[in-house]
Amino acid sequence: MPNDGTFELLAGLHDDNQAAMSFLQKPVYNLDEMDRRESMISLVYSGCFCIKSSKHIDPQQPGMVYIDSKATEAPLIEKPTAMFGQLVGIIVRKYLLEYNKEYEVRYAGAYDTDGMEIPEFTFKLKTLPRIEPGVKYPEHDAIVLQAAREGAVLLKNDNTLPCHPEAV
Repeated sequence: MPNDGTFELLAGLHDDNQAAMSFLQKPVYNLDEMDRRESMISLVYSGCFCIKSSKHIDPQQPGMVYIDSKATEAPLIEKPTAMFGQLVGIIVRKYLLEYNKEYEVRYAGAYDTDGMEIPEFTFKLKTLPRIEPGVKYPEHDAIVLQAAREGAVLLKNDNTLPCHPEAV
């Protein structure tokens, strides 16, 4: 069974002594994928790469995210759920713009609901290579191309378009 973080996500493991951040899945991001699995938990995570905190983060002190040393914006902090625990949505869709590139992501300055600072969490997030059309699903692309060819209509305008009210 591959270790993609699903068991940890479902188990809701917590460390009561010190906050720890962990991955839900491998730190890769597909620029061509509209939404990841976390969007099924909540649509607010659309365009995010989510990590999990073992402590509940204070929404008033959510910290800041830096991508390649540039400040981006505070992460999305939703109310913890019994099943999934505390998710931290790092907004990446508008900041990761290049295919097949490794970015350094740093999450710092957050506090938990007990007023304790959460240790800085730094990791590498790699974007996947671009998938050329016709490579991943060639049979689907062929169907779309056929539909486009059959659905294209050419109109000859012999001064009847646009229609005049008296012609209708």
